[in-house]
Amino acid sequence: MGCVLVRLKGPAGRAGSPEDLPPDRLPDGWRRGQTRWVTTRVLVGGLDPLVARGLIQTLRDEHFEVYDASGVGGVQGLLDEIGRVHPDAVIVRMAPDREGTVEALLERSPGVGVIECDDDRPRLRGHPVGGAPFVLEPVTAITLREALRRTGSRSDADVH
Repeated sequence: MGCVLVRLKGPAGRAGSPEDLPPDRLPDGWRRGQTRWVTTRVLVGGLDPLVARGLIQTLRDEHFEVYDASGVGGVQGLLDEIGRVHPDAVIVRMAPDREGTVEALLERSPGVGVIECDDDRPRLRGHPVGGAPFVLEPVTAITLREALRRTGSRSDADVH
């Protein structure tokens, strides 16, 4: 089971409670009322529809709060969605003009982690807030969680 559990240092994503989970879905070693459960908000856009659908389902299965922006057109549409949703991370298509796309996304919301997904080859390229880009292969639930963890978010939360 892969939940994203964090201890808050300041305002972060949307908080819930382990009380909302059935007993058999609580993370290993956790008891009811022990801590708050925070969902990382992820915006998925600009991807091939089949790729987007697979990522969205995987993220939902991993208990992320997912916003589907696959129907918006171009970088400007993604920028508008970021302004509306205020995600912690954005997953977009890996494109030849990646610097332009990534820079535009980070300029609009500097605290957002950006992850590029390659439609042709199963790999992710992450752009952490204030860090050097990295590549993870192949694209699985584990590498997707790792990419989201490594890109960070505006919350400065401790991920456990």
